[in-house]
Amino acid sequence: MSDNGVQMPEFIMYIINAIGALTSTNWLSLLLIIITGVYVFLTWKILKSNNLMIQTMTEQFQESVRPYVTATLAIREGVIFVLEIKNRGKTPATNLELRLDKDFYQFSNDLEDRNLKNFQAFNQTISTFSPRETLSFDLSQGFNMGTKIENKILTPTQFKVSLNYFFLNSTYSETFVIDTAPYMSVHG
Repeated sequence: MSDNGVQMPEFIMYIINAIGALTSTNWLSLLLIIITGVYVFLTWKILKSNNLMIQTMTEQFQESVRPYVTATLAIREGVIFVLEIKNRGKTPATNLELRLDKDFYQFSNDLEDRNLKNFQAFNQTISTFSPRETLSFDLSQGFNMGTKIENKILTPTQFKVSLNYFFLNSTYSETFVIDTAPYMSVHG
């Protein structure tokens, strides 16, 4: 019983008696155990932080060297629109797939072999697409853009190019909108 008449549980009494019976050597041992526990905990936190930092640095490195395949519009000889597919990254893209969302007949030529969608590059996987490598496809002169034959648009002024490719363990899927309309009123 305590001084105020309340009975303490037996295990608390045991702990109080055990603490009272500790020698100075036992106190030092207990202190070392506590310090070691704190040291282990702090070391674990540092290790966890270092692993996160290494993971972040690895991701940043991979992003800095990965392939960046783009689809852009260029103008050749001042009048011919050209679709350019280029790897602007530092490493090759593998298993590159190119897709168009619309038919595009080069120079408004209504033959299926002039339809970009039917070109080999848009129907077969390109196994390796090296850094700085470029595929160029002549589209049409500006005055032919938007040409129709019986409600069939041969040279759409806007279309999408979808790219899918791999690097290491990552898949990249990107879509680019190619729009010739802003260039149609440019005179130079």
